[in-house]
Amino acid sequence: MPRYVLAYTKASKKRDVGNVITYDKNGVIGIFHKKAPLTKKLREGMLVIARVVSPRDENRNFYILWPVYIVEDDKIPDEYNRNLEIWGRPAYKELKRRRKKKLS
Repeated sequence: MPRYVLAYTKASKKRDVGNVITYDKNGVIGIFHKKAPLTKKLREGMLVIARVVSPRDENRNFYILWPVYIVEDDKIPDEYNRNLEIWGRPAYKELKRRRKKKLS
C-alpha cells in the first residue's frame, strides 16, 4: 500500500533540488520528484498530497516525494484520506486555518 503524506511547501534555498521542498515531522527534508507533472505547478505555501517514492534510510537524509494532488480550499479526496499522514506543524496549521475560514 502506498504511503501518502500531506505536506506544506517551502521555498528551496538550493535551486538544484527544485523550487520548493518540505519537511517531515522530525525535520527531515522532502524533495519533490522533478519528472512529476505537478512539480512545475508547486509554489511556496501550498498544501500538497504526495506519495513517498523512496523512504528514508540510514544512508540518506531525505525523502523523494511524488506529488499527486494539490489541496484547494480544505477538500481532501477520500482515496487519500484513509492512510494520509500529516507532515509537520505547518501543514496541520494551514489545513486547520482553511477549515476554520470555510466555517466563518
